[in-house]
Amino acid sequence: MFDLTVACFNYSEKYRVPAFLLSDAEVGHMRGLLNVPDKIHTVDRKEMGLKRPDEAYDVPDDLVRPFPVFGKGNKAMITGMTHTDKWKIEPEDPKAHQELVTRINDKVLKNRKDINKWETTAPGSKTMIVSYGVSALGPKEIAATDDRIGLLRLKSIWPLPEEPIAEAARECEQMLVCEMNLGQMYYPIKRVALEAGCKKVELLAKIGGEPPTPSDVRHKLREMGAI
Repeated sequence: MFDLTVACFNYSEKYRVPAFLLSDAEVGHMRGLLNVPDKIHTVDRKEMGLKRPDEAYDVPDDLVRPFPVFGKGNKAMITGMTHTDKWKIEPEDPKAHQELVTRINDKVLKNRKDINKWETTAPGSKTMIVSYGVSALGPKEIAATDDRIGLLRLKSIWPLPEEPIAEAARECEQMLVCEMNLGQMYYPIKRVALEAGCKKVELLAKIGGEPPTPSDVRHKLREMGAI
């Protein structure tokens, strides 16, 4: 949680977008040790500085505009309405809306390698479990004690970490997605896994406020013939 909180602030500053920390309620009911490093890597936002009016709102190659500073430099206008790259308000122009939203979306999607975080236990196992958050605790215990089972734990879920999912899918025979819902991530994960050559992708969905237990995971794995 500590590391991901720092990462959220860094991503928000770096890409000039909101970053959401998807905290589990269970974390508030747990106790554990927190190791705070002596040095924490932080990202400072790029400031616009003083520019000529015709250059102030140019779109850079990385698609991330520098931050304007209120009261200093160029005029800063804040609006939630569709506008052009030169900040001309065009709420009824479909082309302006298309270009604006596409640029904001692309500045995140084109930086998947920087944003996506994950960890893999026992890669190359015949059966891989994909999970995230507190839902991964039960699968983590199984993967640590049974070399037939591997675990891909996603630490970020958007943009979807397609690269590690596809890599795991190419090396396994079947995949199990564990979630504390009815399958919000299951379908996009299944799409990537099947396209990569995985033969079967199943879902262990548990709701009601309790994460999948090791017993729940073992029961599902037996149904799949994995153990």
